[in-house]
Amino acid sequence: MHLSLLALLVASLTSVAAAQVTLLKDIRPGRLGSSGTEIVSDGNFAVFAANDGGTLGNTVWATNGSPAGTYYLRTGLKNPKWFASTGDKMFFSASDAQNGQELWVTDGTPSGTVIPKKLMNGLLDSTVAVVTTHEGSVYFFAYGLVNNQRTLGLWCSDGSASGTILLKTGTLGFSTSTIATYWRSASLGKDLYFLNRETGTGELWKTDGTVAGTQMVFTFNDRAKQISPLIGWKGKVWCDVIQNAKHELWTSDGTSAGTSFLVNGWAANSMTPADSGDVMYFGFAPSGTGTYTELWKTDGTLAGTQSITNQVTMLDAPPGHTQGVPLGGRKVFFAGRVGNAMWPFVTDGTATGTVQLSSTINMWVSPQFGYHIARVGDGSVAVFHSASNMGQELGLTDGTPQGTKVFDFRPGLSITGMPTWGFVRTRENYVLYFDDGVIGNEPYAIALTWFGAAFNEQYGTGCSGTNGVPVLRGVGGAPTLGNNNFALELSNARPNAIAVLALSPQPAALTIGPCTILVDIATSILEGRTTDAAGVLRVPVVVPNNASLIGINVYWQEIVIDPQGSLVSQFALSNGLRTLVGR
Repeated sequence: MHLSLLALLVASLTSVAAAQVTLLKDIRPGRLGSSGTEIVSDGNFAVFAANDGGTLGNTVWATNGSPAGTYYLRTGLKNPKWFASTGDKMFFSASDAQNGQELWVTDGTPSGTVIPKKLMNGLLDSTVAVVTTHEGSVYFFAYGLVNNQRTLGLWCSDGSASGTILLKTGTLGFSTSTIATYWRSASLGKDLYFLNRETGTGELWKTDGTVAGTQMVFTFNDRAKQISPLIGWKGKVWCDVIQNAKHELWTSDGTSAGTSFLVNGWAANSMTPADSGDVMYFGFAPSGTGTYTELWKTDGTLAGTQSITNQVTMLDAPPGHTQGVPLGGRKVFFAGRVGNAMWPFVTDGTATGTVQLSSTINMWVSPQFGYHIARVGDGSVAVFHSASNMGQELGLTDGTPQGTKVFDFRPGLSITGMPTWGFVRTRENYVLYFDDGVIGNEPYAIALTWFGAAFNEQYGTGCSGTNGVPVLRGVGGAPTLGNNNFALELSNARPNAIAVLALSPQPAALTIGPCTILVDIATSILEGRTTDAAGVLRVPVVVPNNASLIGINVYWQEIVIDPQGSLVSQFALSNGLRTLVGR
């Protein structure tokens, strides 16, 4: 039996209010605007750098996506830069009256904004560059006192004093002024892989965030060669190797013996895996020199690494940025180069399925951040910084020509744009900068429902039973209109037990002993089934192709009958799951 969202919820849900674009705060009154430069989010709060042109100057601001919840973060912070987020914590470098440039961590509140560990005395600067995040920690280059000596090195921090660790001294062969530009790293499992050039050769290193776990993986012992990680995918790190001024594509499983040549050619730092998990796309120059001329794909094997078309290609993305985003299945949206122009493209891995989505909307480029592209939720919607006869504006696409358009925020030829540094989520909104032509560049919020966003999001904490805490997740893609493959999957439950699925139009937090009911029982619909011998239950959920469902939230929780359960010794509870229906 399949559950139908429409059949279950049409009687219990109210209509979704019209989405709006909201000015969060006119930080710098007048035409100049506060011109924010960097922004990151933990999903609840966003923090960003902005300049009020007056008393506060260039400092750190925070927002929860509402005007009332937009404020400068902490008195006295100056020169903020190098913002990064690990998902639950946000980091940046800044100075104040008592400290030079140091690493700060924040949860988006003034009281939660602190220096995790002061590395230099007094007003001496510490931070040189924040380069990446991995497994809940931020990685950065900084000066610190080691045996009372000012020492530069690679550090990592989980936001605590004890978790702020010097991993390796030196700059890994980079100059202090170019570390942020030329740093290359890729995450694979618990390890972060990175390029080390300190011996003059290009060495592949990895770290698990400990001194003992920071070690060399592979070296050529040849100054004419170097190896740089691009992405971790399918159990391997994909690397660009420069050998005698030509490029090659290599892979590594994290061992010297498992690091090997795959194919001649220059792979762009734009590798984008599809949601299907069986294919990855990238720009490629088969000659190994010059510019990227073709769009390629790989399934992880030599035979499956091949050209899709030479009519369009993807270019390099700066570290930490992307030139493409998945849109479900094997489909990827990307900035495609044709001749000297950049256009919105989509590919499904075939030449005929590689389509230019518009001939009038260009992709706008930033030398620092590339072609800013972001996926909206987990569905088939993406935004991009466009340039057209409307000026620089916010582009929106669902991966089809008819669904690719420009949001003309400021009518007429204008330089409004979506600044290439920022498009982040805060609760029920996305936050970005716009210029309305009157008050200059200032922060705005756009509601998720305006985009037709689709989400699967776990929330809250479950309550343990026979197999630990049951886990509820959405599988089979996002809850998009017409998705007949979408399902709810329960795991870690008691085998062969009755599990009651509760769904409601709003969440709750009803505490009963050590457990929490995460759905609104008063408005819930309940449906019981039985787990299998492994304690797994999959419930197919039909999402009708009905546009009136866009923007509807459904909140789910499984209640498992379990005599070893923590709830009155009779029940175990899963986490909560929120699904937002979209495109």
